[in-house]
Amino acid sequence: MLFDELFESSFRNIPLVRVPFLNQSKDGNSTPRITLEHLFSSSQYVIFFLAESSQSTSSSSRTLELAGKLEEMVQKKNAAFTGEKTSSSPARIRRFFGIKKKKKVKENGSDSLSISVVLLETSNNQENVSNLAQPGWYQVGSKDLGTRSRLLRGLGFEVAPSIVVVEGNTRAVITTEARRLLHDDPIGQHFPWWPPSVENVLLNASVQRRDQSTKNLVKTAWKELPAKVRALFFGAYWCPPCRQWIKQLIPAYESLKKNGISLEIIFCSSDRSQEFYDEFTGMMPWMAFPFDPSHTVLLTRLFNISGIPSLILIDEENRVITRHGRQTLVDDPKGVHFPWGPRPIYELTELNVCRLRDEPSLILFTEGSQDDIQFSKTVLSQVARRLFLEKLDAEKKREIERKEKSDENGNGNSRSSTPQLKHSTSQEECSSVDSEAPIPALTDPLQVFFTGEDPICDHILEEILGLADAELPLICIVDALGGRLTVCPDPDVSDEVLTKFVDSYRMGKLCWTPLSDKSGRTVGGIPVDEIEKVLMGNSPSQNSIGTSKDATNT
Repeated sequence: MLFDELFESSFRNIPLVRVPFLNQSKDGNSTPRITLEHLFSSSQYVIFFLAESSQSTSSSSRTLELAGKLEEMVQKKNAAFTGEKTSSSPARIRRFFGIKKKKKVKENGSDSLSISVVLLETSNNQENVSNLAQPGWYQVGSKDLGTRSRLLRGLGFEVAPSIVVVEGNTRAVITTEARRLLHDDPIGQHFPWWPPSVENVLLNASVQRRDQSTKNLVKTAWKELPAKVRALFFGAYWCPPCRQWIKQLIPAYESLKKNGISLEIIFCSSDRSQEFYDEFTGMMPWMAFPFDPSHTVLLTRLFNISGIPSLILIDEENRVITRHGRQTLVDDPKGVHFPWGPRPIYELTELNVCRLRDEPSLILFTEGSQDDIQFSKTVLSQVARRLFLEKLDAEKKREIERKEKSDENGNGNSRSSTPQLKHSTSQEECSSVDSEAPIPALTDPLQVFFTGEDPICDHILEEILGLADAELPLICIVDALGGRLTVCPDPDVSDEVLTKFVDSYRMGKLCWTPLSDKSGRTVGGIPVDEIEKVLMGNSPSQNSIGTSKDATNT
């Protein structure tokens, strides 16, 4: 779910603590505690700075520098908002004569600010990120891992540090790529960096393919593409993982086309010259947008692409089907699961491990024999189907609500209208007694996995979850973004046990164990180096689009 859809049920009462200025005491009324709803009601825009305290020294230094740049931009925008933009302003004259101007105060009694900033820790490391907090910023007061998980999910978190801009009035995410946009626009001239519209970026665009016999370019209008599913491949010749990806994608693409699957891959180039673009596209059997760096930037903003290589699947209405496009196509070269929407149940493999970040995941670990696999599919089928139907029903309701909201607003500026580990045994978090009401399916969805013979299953169980000594079969829920784990206490595996476990999850009655961070750099508690090891050593860099100097970060 998106941030605005979760706000009323999950976020409005989250406590915030304001970082005091140097001349203020750190206790008493000088550091007021307010709620997130209060902040949104008094701010035109709320910026979330998502940072990780357990990063390396060099990463921490870069994150601190980024925090400084954000604060500088925010100060300038807020100064302009209050009329203190120029040295010749009346405000400067009033200061010279010692005359103070009364601040405008809203009905709720808070100062009327243009932009507010909230600092949010992205890992479960018990250290804090207070050194990043600038005076006047806010920090999330809640230490609840579930709350943080929902916040990160609602904000579309990918990798730390990130900057997400949310509109105060609608609670809609405007952009998750503000880190890159701040780098390109440090003074915030185009803030809040509204994303471009589909009409401006795609509907009048064309794609091209080189005819193998004549070597001439054949162009096709985007709106005339016959493919039911379009795969947008963002990459560049200078990026080694991009060149590795096409070696995997070409046989999958050719196999899918041979099987009559209505798919087309379209290359979106971040190359620095027409020459490199021509050389790279010459290796590809699929279509490409013409070389145009400015158009690629618009595409990355439209679909919130944080780095390369990246391949997303979209449908005929330009809605995102999945962001795991490369894994999806390589894993299904015959198109058995076409058009590749959500499925009731997944097998945990090297290609599917990336899905653990999408939602909290119910996993049934077994020895992985063929009999175990068949047993897992059978015993999981009922609860998996129930959860899947809940998601489909919820999505239908969301589509209706989005359409109604879009018709009311009459514009497409909001993000919501755009296309879309060892654990520590020393600390445990149990759901609080004030969470007795069932957790709505919309708020905390569950995806279902079973394990087979893929070595990644043992690796995750033993090295990441720290359950090497656990007896199998074992049922657990892994919340990767929240960096937490809960294991079913019942040693039996049955539909009744699974149903009870899921219902306890929905009622908020489970005890969770934080996932530890032994690598120093995590994605929601799962060490990044472990994920990178599995996924060809690739972790998208937020600053790798359109600049060859970032090739080493790809």
